[in-house]
Amino acid sequence: MCVVALRLFEKQGFDGVTMEDVADAAKVSRRTVFRQFPSKADLVWDDLRGVLDRLHERMDELGARRLTLPELMGLIMTPTLRWLEQPRVAKLARRRLKLINATPSLLRHPMLEELQRDLTKLVARVPGLKTPAELVTASLLAVGFGSILWWAEGGQRAGLSPYDAFEQAVASLVASLSSRSGSG
Repeated sequence: MCVVALRLFEKQGFDGVTMEDVADAAKVSRRTVFRQFPSKADLVWDDLRGVLDRLHERMDELGARRLTLPELMGLIMTPTLRWLEQPRVAKLARRRLKLINATPSLLRHPMLEELQRDLTKLVARVPGLKTPAELVTASLLAVGFGSILWWAEGGQRAGLSPYDAFEQAVASLVASLSSRSGSG
């Protein structure tokens, strides 16, 4: 159903499609659509539920360990970004990310807020962290999301996977900030 909805969103724009349109195109009742997806945005963000479920499964274990921020991010981001390297997953992810990038209202989804809250709880447990955990998490999510949006919009032509794009974006920022702090 999500793929059918995505096709409609791509053709008619996110705001130009109703849940009834999705139901008709999927050949199911409107009630069936709403039972599985309470909102149109849920049709777009459906895959994030799996990411959140995997994170929830690991929260206690990750939170109990005394991980550095790079170790924590590696354990969280690597499996998700590597999952996006599978050709079928990558193709659908690029389509979804392009739609999200073209529809700013999709960036205010409850699952994204849940992801940010959960990551903030883990970041807050990083030993010696002097920056507010909320700021660190928001910054990492911005870099992460920005890098996979770049990948979705054509960055893969540069030969970079979503993981490589994220890793290079973070490394570039760290190097840039390190050189600036050393020159002051």
